[in-house]
Amino acid sequence: LTGNDENAVEKIFPSAQTICQDEMTQSVLPEIFRQKIAGMFTTGFRTQVTPRMRDILRAHLFPEVTVKQNSQIKIMDIQQEILARNIGDGHRVIHGVAGSGKTMILLFRCLYLAETTPGKILVLCYNITLASYLRECIDVRGLTSRVTVSHFHSWCASMIKRHGIQVTADRKDYPEKCFSTLEEAVNSGKITDAGYDAVLVDEGHDFDSRWLALIARLFDNASRSLLLMYDDAQSIYRRERALNFSLASVGIQAQGRTSVLPVNYRNPKRILHFAYAFSREYFEKHQNREIPLVQPQAGGEEGTEPEILHCASERDEARQVADWLEKCHALCGHWSDMAVLCPTEHSAKQLQDVMTQRGMPFATCFDREGKKAYSRRKDVVHLLTYQSSKGLEFPYVAVINASFIPSGVADESEVIPVLYVAFTRATRELLVTCYRENSISRHLEDFA
Repeated sequence: LTGNDENAVEKIFPSAQTICQDEMTQSVLPEIFRQKIAGMFTTGFRTQVTPRMRDILRAHLFPEVTVKQNSQIKIMDIQQEILARNIGDGHRVIHGVAGSGKTMILLFRCLYLAETTPGKILVLCYNITLASYLRECIDVRGLTSRVTVSHFHSWCASMIKRHGIQVTADRKDYPEKCFSTLEEAVNSGKITDAGYDAVLVDEGHDFDSRWLALIARLFDNASRSLLLMYDDAQSIYRRERALNFSLASVGIQAQGRTSVLPVNYRNPKRILHFAYAFSREYFEKHQNREIPLVQPQAGGEEGTEPEILHCASERDEARQVADWLEKCHALCGHWSDMAVLCPTEHSAKQLQDVMTQRGMPFATCFDREGKKAYSRRKDVVHLLTYQSSKGLEFPYVAVINASFIPSGVADESEVIPVLYVAFTRATRELLVTCYRENSISRHLEDFA
């Protein structure tokens, strides 16, 4: 180039603001590269981009990484997004602690599969209330025509009905009879196709080994996608607490394709520390040799300490919980940001009376119809059992009658896993109440 040419090029590509291909090779030292990039900016920026600002930008650029829940918008962190975008075909497993974003990743995966594959997608869980919530999330994303959400036994019933198989059983035994009939039809070769290209199993720790074996047989590793999400610390059903099988033994071929999510983003640190400290001894004593327990790491804000109240009676408990709910409503303005979790439907009777007297709107999710009708779109306080709250979350959670021990339970510590699930539903504030005196109430006193 002549001198004039060089001057002309400099005007178009100032050397201080230009980087060439040979300056971006792997042999260039990272520090030199960073200095070069920093020197290219002619304007100084007064403030740094905070993680919150970055997440807002990501939410606008990639709306698929967000989940909206009434007044809240939850955004995947970078690690969650990387994992969600890079899940391959075949059998895959994600072992995540409570609040690690398993359900967000599942919803993202549904969106990705709907955009990249022509077939239909099935989402399964055990909890009817969770199925209602997931179905609502799928509907918001406009995926209802491509994605079917069902709880396990409802799916079994629909499968045998679709294949014209008759089942005779009373109402109580009908769900299990549907499963055993479907299992027999699949094992005999009468049914070989599930009708879906992919299945995503949420809260997989609630599934019996025979259920998982059935799913794995219909969604083989070679031609279908199977994603199993689980957290062994949240196994609250009796059949699962003695879980002693490997996933490979039920046909889930995910060796080397299992990801671990150890960070809890849902709960404030103080709530998570309380929940895990309360449950630690039980978890360590009942560790599953096939599925090692993952201790949650706190990724949330500091938050407030859980409030633990020992009430004089059930009536006193109802009044104090109603007072707390009214205080929370004054703070947030949305009844739907609150949930009351209880061990049984009867445990909430007195509270329902008090709430009715005070004109506080609420919806119960105790019977089958109530669970199927669950919706966060309704501005009401949700009353659920501990079990029905699995997979859900609310800013303000009251866990009532926490020292209740079901009849027939020989070891009172058996209620600890379900209390851990209930405690970890709260994303902002947690209230725990009890009025019965036993080993659980005394254990709660250690944290009061």
